[in-house]
Amino acid sequence: MPLKSILLGLILALFGSLKAQVSSYPFEESSLLWKIDGPGVKKGCYLFGTMHLIEKDYFIFPKSLQQIVKKTGVLIMELNGTPKQATVKSSLQLQAGSFFDFFTPEQNDSIVRWAVSNLHMDSTNFKTFIAPMKPFVMAQLMAQIQFKKSVESYEITFENLAKNEGIPIVGLETAEEQLKFIDQLPKTTQVAMVMETIRLGDKSHAKLLELEQTYQSQNIDALYQLMQDETGFVANEQTTLVDNRNANWIPKIETYIHKNKTFIAVGAGHLGGEKGIIRLLQAKGYRVTPVELRN
Repeated sequence: MPLKSILLGLILALFGSLKAQVSSYPFEESSLLWKIDGPGVKKGCYLFGTMHLIEKDYFIFPKSLQQIVKKTGVLIMELNGTPKQATVKSSLQLQAGSFFDFFTPEQNDSIVRWAVSNLHMDSTNFKTFIAPMKPFVMAQLMAQIQFKKSVESYEITFENLAKNEGIPIVGLETAEEQLKFIDQLPKTTQVAMVMETIRLGDKSHAKLLELEQTYQSQNIDALYQLMQDETGFVANEQTTLVDNRNANWIPKIETYIHKNKTFIAVGAGHLGGEKGIIRLLQAKGYRVTPVELRN
């Protein structure tokens, strides 16, 4: 048998065996940090799961993680850094109509009462501010008010570290693309994003703590499941918000890990699950293995 055929057979056999090594669900081992290896992959490629905002008590960023990032050739995040305010502002505003058009009169009354109580704004100023905005803006305000202690941002931390080290930053999406995903959600889902916090009341902070504590445990399948169960709209829009985006990211990730020593940092909710990035990469034949990460 010609040498070329023998080598090709070995490569196909190896690649085929790797494809079979897709982790069972849930993971037997887990971590926030995963190493990516495989045919043609540059040595030193990693995948990390973030939370976009997290209280400092649960922020995991040890020196060992910093050293890995400093040695990387390219940093990949969902966005290529903090988007400019002017770029995002227009995407957050409605082109026609009012925020209040999305809700029933009773729901609007509940929202205004919540804002007066929690944002410390009088009703007139709040209505003026929120009227031109999309429901997503209110949902984000409600989410941020749940943090009771000082917060950290993984994205800003990674961005600053990369800039200090002269490491290029690549985005898997643009800010406009991310906001379009929200715009595509049904009206009922956009309403649910806002009303869920009001419905939960004081339990909202408890839900956040549960999420942060699960993140701190580094069990990403448990975190994935919790995020599905946390609010109905996430599970209902799983395909749009998570699965389709994961699938779209894989070819981009593959391009970079074959060219550069690459560090990928995306929301931890994208790592776990049967259609998460880890198992999608494993199904493509890559070895994706957990790396012990201690704070």
